[in-house]
Amino acid sequence: MAGLPHSAAHRPRVAGRPRRLAYYGAQPNNGSASATSSRARRDAGVSGGTASGHTTTLGREGSDYTAAIFAYCLGAESVTIWKDVAGLLNADPKIFEVTVRYPEISYQETIEMAYYGASVIHPKTIKPLAVRQIPLYVKSFVDSTAEGTKIHDCRHGLLVPAFIRKINQCLISFESKDLTFISEENLEVIFGALAQVRLKINLMQNSAISFSVCTDFSAYRLDKLLTALREQFTIHYNTDLELYTIKNYDAASLQRLTTGRELLLEQRTRQTFQFVCRSNA
Repeated sequence: MAGLPHSAAHRPRVAGRPRRLAYYGAQPNNGSASATSSRARRDAGVSGGTASGHTTTLGREGSDYTAAIFAYCLGAESVTIWKDVAGLLNADPKIFEVTVRYPEISYQETIEMAYYGASVIHPKTIKPLAVRQIPLYVKSFVDSTAEGTKIHDCRHGLLVPAFIRKINQCLISFESKDLTFISEENLEVIFGALAQVRLKINLMQNSAISFSVCTDFSAYRLDKLLTALREQFTIHYNTDLELYTIKNYDAASLQRLTTGRELLLEQRTRQTFQFVCRSNA
């Protein structure tokens, strides 16, 4: 559901005057409100216009992004987004039985989780709020009195590992036909073709003579990619895969997710572990 910006007199305003910023979007079921304005203006938040004047949609979580833009422009004290979960969780409760709520979390950590596929917050929502240091509250419309999660500029210790799953993935590997190294020139060609057919890379890895990417599967786009590159590269691909990401992983979280799964590709950094595996469905 849409975010609800709240006004604040202590933030910088035009001509030094505090603005009353009405609620944006839907309210919780009990109708509770805490904005300083007694008047409310509603906006669907999911539709917009193109440069040529045609109506269009803003895409997934467009209403949240609209709320963030309003808050940025009007210097709101905070934005509240109402969801069907208790706040920002470390995993999707529809997929994972045990989940943990983050009481507070930083902008950067939230953006990274959203980038890897966490569905509660879209990464575009965070940027305008982070620039103005406007806190974002994620609360549940099922229980509007629950604490929820505060996303703001903060420092915290090691967080509980976050688990993120992307389904319907495709693993594509490119190999040079003459056994030469995969060079920057080769990568430029591959990246250009991926961009041309609009296949977004979710994970990539290269070796001496091959380069592999994991993308969302689209039969139409994959066919166009193969047509564009099969003369220059030997291409192998697998479909019906899943991509798992563990943010802030530890030994227990790695074992929890990898046990019993056939890993086709894995990648590890200091804080993030990702792997591609066959679907268990």
